[in-house]
Amino acid sequence: MTRTFSWNRLRVVLAVVALLAIVLVPSVVNGTVAGWKDTEKGAGEFTAGSVEAVQNLKCINQGVGGLLTSSVRLEWAPPASQPPVAHIYRITVKKNGSVDTVNTTSQLNYLYTDSRLVKISSYELTVQQVTTTGEWAGPARTATATGISVVLGLTMVCGSGN
Repeated sequence: MTRTFSWNRLRVVLAVVALLAIVLVPSVVNGTVAGWKDTEKGAGEFTAGSVEAVQNLKCINQGVGGLLTSSVRLEWAPPASQPPVAHIYRITVKKNGSVDTVNTTSQLNYLYTDSRLVKISSYELTVQQVTTTGEWAGPARTATATGISVVLGLTMVCGSGN
């Protein structure tokens, strides 16, 4: 069986190739066939996110009124803004003016224990909301505490806070 050359078949194939070329080539070259140009100017505003301060920071004595314990507990409420930027809080504890520990938590409380309590120590416990990367931090809220090591035991009591 011999095939005969068909001009009709060739015309259909050429028409399909031409149609595909018309549709596909401009989008490959330019990336899109749609666009517009306008002479009007646009304006907008950009507002950076902010990390706010925790609310109602409380220092709570452990033990019986702070006696016979080397711990204090911090509790706070999340920032007033909704939704908060992050649910991570950084706690920095300074002991006698020098940074003793830096920890993070997603909880709304933190128990600080000083197992190296010697004589009289002063503490500054700071809580800040931070982003998950830790690059942005909200304003610090601080509570103070005093620890005393005596012959009969340990005493660690809360002081003031902001």
